[in-house]
Amino acid sequence: MIPKCKKRSPWLYDQMKAEVEEYERVIRGEFDKETVSMNELGSHLIKLRLWKGITQSELAKRLGVSQPQVSKDERFDYQSISVEKANRILKALGVERLTIIPGNEEMPPGYEEFLQASKEMAATKEKQAG
Repeated sequence: MIPKCKKRSPWLYDQMKAEVEEYERVIRGEFDKETVSMNELGSHLIKLRLWKGITQSELAKRLGVSQPQVSKDERFDYQSISVEKANRILKALGVERLTIIPGNEEMPPGYEEFLQASKEMAATKEKQAG
């Protein structure tokens, strides 16, 4: 049986279904938590908050701002966010490390390998320190 809403607006139904599936993936932590492109930093901050189970109100308290301010920032995916603000949010979320890579720019040759090697080195250092 096809839901009534799908019959009326199949495009909207499919979009909502995709958004719910994405939300469920985020809650399960099925996304790269260590690396993000500059273009996706804002949505990544939202994903990190959701994954950690932190409400907008709790994040607002940690940042010393109002919940409506967090809501507004998230509604616009933290558009034009400053490095300082991003760092404050990451700290409030308890994120110690996040690698931000260029957005629309083309990656230099070997960059992916360099990034992977950097992650492996960091993991090795953590094991040795722990």
